Amino acid sequence: MSIQLYSKINLIYLDSYVVLQPDLHKYVSPKSIFIDRTTLKIEQKLYENSIFSGPIRSSTTIYGCLGIINLLSGPYLLCITEFERVGSIRDNQVINRVTKHLIVPVARIPIVLNEEEKKEEKNYLTLLNDLLESCDLYYSYNFDVTQSEQRASKIESNPILMGQPLWKRSDRRFFWNYHLQQIFIENSFDSFIVPVMDGFIKIIDCEINSNQFKYIFISRRSCKRTGARYHIRGSDPLGNVANFVETEQIVVFDQVLTSFVQVRGSIPLIWQQKGKGLKPKPVVDNNIMTDDAFQAHMNELIHLYGPQVIVSLIDQIGGESAIGDAFESETNLLYPEETVRYYAFDFHEKCKNNRYDKLSELLDQVKPYLDQYGHLFKSTVGEPTLLQTGSFRTNCIDCLDRTNVVQSVFAHYILHSQLTRMGIISHSERIENHTAFEMQFKNIWADNADVMSEQYTGTVALKTDFTRTGKRSVKGTMTDGMNSVRRYINKNFKDDEKQSAIDLFLGKYVVEKLSNEAHNPNSLAESSSIDIEYSASILSDPNDPSSRGFPAVVRINQSHNSITSWLKGSGRRKDYYFSSIYLIEKSKLNHRQLNLYYVENPSPECFQFTSSLQREQFLQELYKQSFTKQFLPQMNHSSSDEKSNILNQKINSITNDIFSNSSTSSLNSLSNEFTSLNNSNVSNNDDNSSNNDPIVLSPTSDDSFVLSPKIPIKRKLLDIFNSYIGSWNMENININSDFLDEWLPKDKDLYSISAQRISADRKSPGLVMNYRQYWFYLIRKYLGTEYITVATAISDNTASIVLVRKSLANCVNNISVSYLQKRLPHKKQLSSSGLPTATTTYLSNSNGSSPAGTSPPLPSAAPPMVPQRDLSGSGSNSGSSSGSGNLVNFFFGSKKLKEMSSKIIEQSQKSTEVLFKDKYKDVQFGTTISLQIRETSLMFINFCNNNVSQSANPELAAEAEAALITYIKNKQYINGSSRYVFWAGDYDQVTLNKDGWNPLSQQSGLSNTEPLRGVAYWKSQLDPDTIFEMPPPTGDDRVASTMVKSPLSEACLFQPISCSFSLPILSPYTWLSTIDIPSFIIIRHLKTEQVELIQPGTKADAYLEMDAFHIISDEFTSLKTSTIRSSTPMWTDTMELKSFIDDKEYLKTQFIQVALVGKELMDISLIGKGIIPLKDACGDRPHHFRIQLTLEDEFSCFLTGDIQVFSKSEINKFIQENEEKKQRQQQQQSLQQPPPQVPSRSNRGNPTAPLPISTVPSQNYVLSQPTRAAPPIPAQQDSPNNKSPILQFKPPSFLSQPQNISLNGTSPPNSLSPLQQPSRPAPQPPQQQIENNLNSLSLNSNINNSGVDGSLNSPNLLSSPATANVNENSTMGSNDTNSNEQSMTPSKQILNTFTKFGSIVDDFVGDIKNSSEQLIKTINQTVAPVITSSSDQNQENSQNEETLNQEEKDKILNEVNNNNENFINNNTDSTENVL
Repeated sequence: MSIQLYSKINLIYLDSYVVLQPDLHKYVSPKSIFIDRTTLKIEQKLYENSIFSGPIRSSTTIYGCLGIINLLSGPYLLCITEFERVGSIRDNQVINRVTKHLIVPVARIPIVLNEEEKKEEKNYLTLLNDLLESCDLYYSYNFDVTQSEQRASKIESNPILMGQPLWKRSDRRFFWNYHLQQIFIENSFDSFIVPVMDGFIKIIDCEINSNQFKYIFISRRSCKRTGARYHIRGSDPLGNVANFVETEQIVVFDQVLTSFVQVRGSIPLIWQQKGKGLKPKPVVDNNIMTDDAFQAHMNELIHLYGPQVIVSLIDQIGGESAIGDAFESETNLLYPEETVRYYAFDFHEKCKNNRYDKLSELLDQVKPYLDQYGHLFKSTVGEPTLLQTGSFRTNCIDCLDRTNVVQSVFAHYILHSQLTRMGIISHSERIENHTAFEMQFKNIWADNADVMSEQYTGTVALKTDFTRTGKRSVKGTMTDGMNSVRRYINKNFKDDEKQSAIDLFLGKYVVEKLSNEAHNPNSLAESSSIDIEYSASILSDPNDPSSRGFPAVVRINQSHNSITSWLKGSGRRKDYYFSSIYLIEKSKLNHRQLNLYYVENPSPECFQFTSSLQREQFLQELYKQSFTKQFLPQMNHSSSDEKSNILNQKINSITNDIFSNSSTSSLNSLSNEFTSLNNSNVSNNDDNSSNNDPIVLSPTSDDSFVLSPKIPIKRKLLDIFNSYIGSWNMENININSDFLDEWLPKDKDLYSISAQRISADRKSPGLVMNYRQYWFYLIRKYLGTEYITVATAISDNTASIVLVRKSLANCVNNISVSYLQKRLPHKKQLSSSGLPTATTTYLSNSNGSSPAGTSPPLPSAAPPMVPQRDLSGSGSNSGSSSGSGNLVNFFFGSKKLKEMSSKIIEQSQKSTEVLFKDKYKDVQFGTTISLQIRETSLMFINFCNNNVSQSANPELAAEAEAALITYIKNKQYINGSSRYVFWAGDYDQVTLNKDGWNPLSQQSGLSNTEPLRGVAYWKSQLDPDTIFEMPPPTGDDRVASTMVKSPLSEACLFQPISCSFSLPILSPYTWLSTIDIPSFIIIRHLKTEQVELIQPGTKADAYLEMDAFHIISDEFTSLKTSTIRSSTPMWTDTMELKSFIDDKEYLKTQFIQVALVGKELMDISLIGKGIIPLKDACGDRPHHFRIQLTLEDEFSCFLTGDIQVFSKSEINKFIQENEEKKQRQQQQQSLQQPPPQVPSRSNRGNPTAPLPISTVPSQNYVLSQPTRAAPPIPAQQDSPNNKSPILQFKPPSFLSQPQNISLNGTSPPNSLSPLQQPSRPAPQPPQQQIENNLNSLSLNSNINNSGVDGSLNSPNLLSSPATANVNENSTMGSNDTNSNEQSMTPSKQILNTFTKFGSIVDDFVGDIKNSSEQLIKTINQTVAPVITSSSDQNQENSQNEETLNQEEKDKILNEVNNNNENFINNNTDSTENVL
């Protein structure tokens, strides 16, 4: 027997308790709930124990408790105070709708809030009240409103299930207050738990042919993924889709019940629809979880409803077509037709001009499956005799207006079958003949559309005039227009608050005051084990730079295996469990941003930390945790086959430049096995690598390698992806799956497949999707489900797809897609400052010649050089339209004549500028797909050269096109944005003739016999990086890195290109040193050369800005040089960059991003950007670099300079060695000095006797800060290159300290040189000394900028204890010294006393020197006016007077200096006598 629910409860408020007591007149001995208002303890008491005493503050009758919700001031009760009876399906199963609610606090003394928190609390209460009033919540005390009749029949047939409480039998998809009932559920308050459902229920009594029956209509909205229209789209990775609604049509007649169920829901892909305007374009996200999301959703539908028929009503042309093609592709790839069938019906195209009669065409297509799946038929008290064996899933973009119309058509068709089977109408009888019932049916469906639309968009549905009357009207069209405007207003002004209210009600986040009490185990946060906390901002839109961030606290909760974010202002707390996180993405464009992908939401949670170091520390802690998804590669110790051994030996020999290390016995013993192969390949490396001993790379079974240092590591530093690139110039051929079998190899880790000139207007055989999408579909079908799509890109003439093995999906991040465009060079009319502007006329190169190489007039062909022609159209060498403009102003005086002359000049340039600036303004010449695999960034380019020779002037067009620059339509560059760049498709001579581009294989270069076949090129941004062509095939292996020769050549004009290779992938940096010093990168002698984007002779204000992910930076730190005004800027200042990476070998794989920026008044403009590799900067001497800076892939200038890297361990080692040397010198000096002499009694009492002075010359003394000894070298632990994996790196304390240390051997103003050490400094513990050194460490202070002796060699830079400073107070008043004097011998006590005394004397000497220097300054200031006055009074003998005054001045100064020297020497002699 099921547990009875209490339908009438008294809510009683006492001073100490809140009591939920069932009505004693209705129930016998009921249980009551007591909530302590002080301790917030909740318990259920039996009737005999529920007697309370004390005054009753209030008593309210409620008809159910929705649950308890926590806000800033404490918990609140949500109760039902009024309800409306909707009707009953059976006589004893009554369904009610909530009409009024009550929200009351529980705590007697609420948490104290400030004014801001009070406003937030009030806002939360307003949101909850508005949500409860706008929702239609239904419930029943003895009927489960969340289950369909067919599912309920299965439950009723199971006695065990029927014995459970109602909430346990409910469908969680429609159990809206499940989160609010958590406390009741945990404490088993089953009689108080009332499940409520949001949706629409209508029960009416009908009559046809004197047969009275009930028509019941139920729509259940899912709470798994619900919200406002444009906020919630598509599916999450768990398969929960937006606006999912289960609609059930029930007919009850004479103890017989029939039911028909159909569903609607957003397209189950990960996509979004954000942007401005009435109808933004839907965009499918490039998400690695798309396949999992689609399968999870469809598997759930199949499990609950049986086979599915998908009816997609979206537009097949226009903005909606891309998502429809992807939907169809996923369906046909992952499910057979017997399980899931896909029907596409372009509702707007078919039914335009109010031709809704065309819906009969869709009905005719799906009728066989409507008849096949049928409906439920059962007795109201017995077992079903017929079951519905499948269901229809209908969707449009919103799943509202179009969907409701089509679902009503399906329901109308099935209703005829229901009424016929029940005997209400005959088989030949039509429902339309019974107008009264027909009108009731249409009105119910129209009411359902309005309710669903109100809850999703805030307005009533569109096209309901057709649903109600069967035809469209002018009034209905105008009403739809007004509602569309209301939806637009809601989207921009109201949906944010609505979404926040829904998330709060459903528990997507919880509200709790952020305070120190959160660390108490008894607090609501239960976060006693949270031991790591970070300050960050949560970004609302990571793709929008102007989006605001909400200040938050981010914590790693190890006991709960979760990450917790807590908004400081509003108190919103959200938990991200380790088991739900599937991707951790470091933003490529913002080095402080971290994107967290978790399965409950397709969009990432974006944290922006205060600095790049803090983000790295947070990541280091995450890497220690246990995640379901492994983000770092694990060491594989399994044996490998011979083929893998050969490959990895080759990798070992070629990559010795990347990870070189000092020779050790263990490494040498391992490397002897591969000596012969290494010697054969080392000759191909750079000359600089000849002296480096390579780290041996251990072969593994998966064609990957790992570092093998003396101590084994747990994670791979490098991994190898077996990759494939294919390119095909199709020339509009008909493609089929047989082509792929002859072309593509299988079992690769990464695929990039490109096609050029693929037809766009052809129909896909047997499918509705676009022909390019059909190409992707064939590729995915051929490779199988073990591969997932990383990204796809389509332009006018190209199609590209990148796939990766599913097991490696969580390595892929920072996916972006863009397009290639062409433009005229930036060498054009410049602004007054000489900087390039965005609205000027394009010019030729500054030297009057065309760029190196020209673009081919025909696709892929490399034409001969075209003679240079002046693009300005003026025929002069100036090529400047501004010059023509000056002529216009000079010769013509009136405004009208000026306009006429301008038109004449523009006409002469029209043939070129109009052709390329206007006609090709938005033309796409290909696509780019950028991604990052772990720490290795990749870019795949698919280029198709659109032929422009068919214009009116082909010769001029081809010539102008030869000067065009190919660039990417976003912030990325072809050269400089990614570590590896791969070019497939047509040959572009302007781009590929630049340094660094090489054919990917011997057969993928430009062919002399087939120039139109295309090419496959590649380049690496860093010299040591390389890729490896796969070894020659053996046996039955597929052909690698060669051109396919097969019957395929008979079916196409050009053969496809096939290239297989091995791609080294770098793992994240996973260890941080415990030394509180960052690594330093010193950059000096920066200057530009051959600046082409600044007008010659024009001085521009310019500066350099630098950045990298490993550089310590924050929002307040500017890593840029000073501003120099010059046409060829050069900088004398030194850039000091601090990196948190302690391993030089890892730093060799990194680079520094540099940008040259120009300033003009308040505006700044980019002149060029590039990268500085750190490979050669990690040696023992500075490296001179010369790099190119480009602006949108056009050469801007060269940047030269010197760079050197100093690691933490090197700095620590030098400091420690210097401190030890200094201590030894101090000990030797203390032993060589004679014992001090005791001063005579007479001298002690003589106040005029000179004080003893130290024997150290005073001119060598400068008061400075204390020094500390170096800490011990960290113990060697299990990490690559013996680096410490302990992640306890703290923010460097010296960042806010004075910069007193110079690393080039010269002493700063307040430091001591090696020859100027004090004779008796007080000894300090080594650890204290090194801490003082680190607090004052700065590598860029007073570095020699003269260029004469500016060596950055580490032995010279850190050459002496001159980096130490001495504090004048460090030797006095020490408690430790006083406590140790009692245990000293008398002689030691005397020595210690005089040591202190010597320190006092030293201080006095410094005071004397300062006084003497001040005296000299005073005399100078006094004598000068006197001399000047004497000169004025004796103007007649000015020359003699000046000579005399100068002699008098020199005489006075000499006397002062002599007196000072005598005074100091006398005091020094006295001190020596005393000591």
